[in-house]
Amino acid sequence: MKKKRKYNINIEDKTKLFFIILFFISGIVLPSFVLIRKEMKKEVTSKLYSLDLVGQIIKGTHFEEKIYLPKHITKYGISFATYGRKNSGTIKLEIIQGKKKITEVIDVSKLKDNDYYYLDVKKLALINGEALLKIEGIDGIEGNAVSMHKTADIIYGELIQNGEPTNRALAHKVEFNDFNKIVKGQIIFFILSIFTYFYFLFLIQNEKKNNMKIYLTTVLLIFFIINIKAPTLTFNAQPFAEQVFNFMFNGTRASFLKNIFISDAGYWPLYQRLIGLVIIKLGFNAYWTGVLTSNAAVLTVALMVSIFTLNYFEKYGNIIFRFIISMLFGTFNIVTYTETHTFIDFSYMNIILLFLIFLIDLKKLNKKQYASLMILTVLLCISKSYYILLLPLALVVLVLFWRKLIKREKIFLATILISCLLQTMYIYSNMHMWVTPQSKKLEILYIIQIGIHQIVQQLMNMFYPSMASNQNILSFNLLFLFVLVLFVIFSVYIFIKNRDRESLIILILLGLIFGISCFNVISRIWGGEIEKLWTETAGAINTRHGLIIKISMILILILVPYCINKLRKDSSNTKIKMEYCRGIILFL
Repeated sequence: MKKKRKYNINIEDKTKLFFIILFFISGIVLPSFVLIRKEMKKEVTSKLYSLDLVGQIIKGTHFEEKIYLPKHITKYGISFATYGRKNSGTIKLEIIQGKKKITEVIDVSKLKDNDYYYLDVKKLALINGEALLKIEGIDGIEGNAVSMHKTADIIYGELIQNGEPTNRALAHKVEFNDFNKIVKGQIIFFILSIFTYFYFLFLIQNEKKNNMKIYLTTVLLIFFIINIKAPTLTFNAQPFAEQVFNFMFNGTRASFLKNIFISDAGYWPLYQRLIGLVIIKLGFNAYWTGVLTSNAAVLTVALMVSIFTLNYFEKYGNIIFRFIISMLFGTFNIVTYTETHTFIDFSYMNIILLFLIFLIDLKKLNKKQYASLMILTVLLCISKSYYILLLPLALVVLVLFWRKLIKREKIFLATILISCLLQTMYIYSNMHMWVTPQSKKLEILYIIQIGIHQIVQQLMNMFYPSMASNQNILSFNLLFLFVLVLFVIFSVYIFIKNRDRESLIILILLGLIFGISCFNVISRIWGGEIEKLWTETAGAINTRHGLIIKISMILILILVPYCINKLRKDSSNTKIKMEYCRGIILFL
């Protein structure tokens, strides 16, 4: 028995170590290097307007042009043409800056047709700024010489050919590294991310004692990584037009009370409106208000998704599993960051916090904590129109499980129900602000088919994101439809067997997925031709309108290992399998 126990601990430790290293490399180091490199690498290439040739570069032909060589240059090329033949001879190329001179003699037989010839980068590093480019034909002869491309796009200086201005410039290509403020900021936040991650690893040595510190460290790490991945949302914030007008403009000109009830496209954005008003009332100018609201959105997302690292959720997995799930929601591209972390759209992520609140054992909270959560629940629900779909789900749970629910759970569900009802009434009173559909009424079968088809596409996109047009679309659609149906049956089976909160939440999330997909069809965001729907149509609509569907699918995956574990006896062998199961989920 002792040997077996030791083996179990080793399995768990190895799993933790594997994912600690995996996340460090794939979650922090690699994406940071790629994104910093992408931001740093710049390229300036001549646009090929009115493209022509300078003529054959024969002996005695001279060209001059002022050029600009930036710092940290990595490539500098000039476009040559060989007339599609094998040429012979040499060309002298000089770059002069004051007393500095770079000279290269080019063997024209090695030049490629309609391609760039790149100069020696080590020599180019000696010159920065404006310089004079001189090109001279040494021994070329007519019919056996090369030429160069000239274009109307004059990047810096005009080409002088044999002493005559041409009103053209040579076709250049310059690549260089630009250590601008964004790159410097990304590097700083990359260093902060590494230190924060290792501090997190130090804190988890005593998880219970450092639980709140672990939570706050996770929040900071998410914020730092988003600074690397999407600096336009943080330290280089560029507010969206809707953010400036709907929130900032109204916030500075209308009263606090009037602002609370201002709509956004016909729905009631109470949650984000309150956050925006608090920042606006601080009295900063428009620029800093925009920066603060953008950063507030990123921080709010981090604060919401990091809740999973708290000890309230320890039964759903070890701290590494819960930490990586939090990081996944906070930093990975479920859809583009402009759909998840901007001030106007971050409340789509509210579903994660609502889900986590439902998982908390509400009996363990004191009165202040519980009251705060109920107030927060109201704000989370009154934020986006999609959350009205929680109304029927909350009502069904209250009616069917009234006797089994404790008082605090009833209040929580009633809070969701009332909040969603208020949002529904608000939307109904602002129907004139919605776009009126001009086409005929949609049939129920059409709504269901399009809705289910897009759910299948969202599921397929999670596991098989690249779908080529030449692949057997019907087979893939039917395969993932079968997987979806099988999982729904399995979820019902788990609920019948377990009869617990977690299996009920899986059913609620499935209902939400179906409801949102059909809601998108009814509101004509999604559509398609029924005849070719399953045979020729593939591909998920990766926008904010499908975000809650994908989030719900991930949330279901988080609960599946726990629910399966409850179906079996609580043996050590099962725990090992659950570690592997969680590992597979994280890997996916």
